Amino acid sequence: MDKQEFLDDLHQLNEDFKKYFEVKDSFTADLSLKLCDYANKRYPQLLENAEALSQIKEKSEVLSLKAFDYLINASDKEDDIFAQKTTSYIPKITTRSESEIELQDFLNDIPIALHESATRIHWIEYEDVIKQQKLDKEAHDLVKSVLVKHFEEEIMEFNSSEFHYIDNITWSFVTELFLEEVYASLR
Repeated sequence: MDKQEFLDDLHQLNEDFKKYFEVKDSFTADLSLKLCDYANKRYPQLLENAEALSQIKEKSEVLSLKAFDYLINASDKEDDIFAQKTTSYIPKITTRSESEIELQDFLNDIPIALHESATRIHWIEYEDVIKQQKLDKEAHDLVKSVLVKHFEEEIMEFNSSEFHYIDNITWSFVTELFLEEVYASLR
């Protein structure tokens, strides 16, 4: 490698480095802002607690950086992360028919005399579960929408196991941890 090739490589490395930080700063600022906006709109009582808002903002910034790092690892395919099977919870909304199956399985295990009250309790709880699942899914979809906004080209090349990985990390390492911070602040 001659001197000019070395300087050209150094220049390209510098440009790539700048681009990396521009994308990182843009993505993390956008995701952090969206998470904070989500918390403020969903739970307006947080606006009355400056300490909680500060903690939520700090948590959103940290988690946004983590999300960026995980996504870079996924898009660079640096690790054999896609071969790993994961079983974590990813938010979805339980359908009424799925809930009916759960109820029937439960009723099969209890005395018939308890079926009526168990059924009534089940459907009351089902409504609460659905509300929480909708909130979880909404927050998770928000995180994924920011990912797509900033990395659509890279994500379009992913296969199904890579999509599952992204779903997993956006829930387990970003959305779920952020919601835990929000709920802790509400107590």
